[in-house]
Amino acid sequence: MSFLKTIQMFVANNPGLTNKQIAAALPDYELHSVQRAVCRLVMLNRAERKGVRPNFRYYAKAPTGPIGPIIPRAPIEKAEIIPEPIPKTC
Repeated sequence: MSFLKTIQMFVANNPGLTNKQIAAALPDYELHSVQRAVCRLVMLNRAERKGVRPNFRYYAKAPTGPIGPIIPRAPIEKAEIIPEPIPKTC
């Protein structure tokens, strides 16, 4: 799972936390990286920021927009690789 998706899932499961609380709960990541990721989620409209500075709280947003039909992948047959003979040199 990507870093941004990890942060998004955490915000969805723990609504109403500040970015410092989110970073403290995810010790594997640096504070600045988590803050940037949360800000990016807000910019991408995947989370919303409520409250007043400096204590913004973050909440996940439900996905919006049309979801297209699931298109199954067609099976791909792999071609058999036949090694070419190496020409002899004198």
